[in-house]
Amino acid sequence: MCLCCSVCGTWAGVARCRVRVLEERVGPRDRSSPGRGRPLQFRHECELTAEAYVIRQAWREASPPDCLVGLDSGCGQWQHGTYRRKKPVGMRISRWYCRDCGVSFSALPDCLCARLPGSLSQAEEVVLLAESHGISAAAREFRPDALDFRGARRWVRRRVFPVRAGLSVFRGLDPVLFAGLALLLGAFRERLAAPVALVALRGLGCGRLACLPYPVGFDLRRRRSGSQTGPPTEDDPMRRGAFRRG
Repeated sequence: MCLCCSVCGTWAGVARCRVRVLEERVGPRDRSSPGRGRPLQFRHECELTAEAYVIRQAWREASPPDCLVGLDSGCGQWQHGTYRRKKPVGMRISRWYCRDCGVSFSALPDCLCARLPGSLSQAEEVVLLAESHGISAAAREFRPDALDFRGARRWVRRRVFPVRAGLSVFRGLDPVLFAGLALLLGAFRERLAAPVALVALRGLGCGRLACLPYPVGFDLRRRRSGSQTGPPTEDDPMRRGAFRRG
């Protein structure tokens, strides 16, 4: 049975008319950046560690907000199953699909990194060791079985530089709380007095997570530019050699 559009009377017009109706309700899509302005993830606020989250199967307790795209009431959200994460073993993320908005979105718990495998506490350990002993030392500690040491160093940098970019953003968002702090995760952790600074930062930026860089925020556009934060300044720890090259 062929599916024809009730508006234009053609099969090919179904998708076009659906997009037109969506654009009338939420505005035209920015084709230069697919998905821009439409958050595909939201925060599942919880105090569980990643291991406890798996044991408790806490993804069953997540519930979506009213509407992530900003439509009026009546937005149709349907449970869209779960998807699996490789680390930690057994981790699953709840997912929903909005038939009115035409997008799917998921609930990321506070314990997990966005856009990176593993938990925020594990990423924090990597960054703290890189700050104190250098990227090479962190690579030897956390990737001892890597076949290529250069690949292990890249693995560390994929965590160090995005976290550093996020610290720069948070320091600008709250210049009073983070006044005088260098772009070092250890300094932020001491100022926040939190067991896991990255989890505490996600709580502080809960209203702006769609615009904050990963692994704390959910902004996918900063995935490629996370390591490029502009020319070094006088208080830049990279300029002073805070991250030793090993």
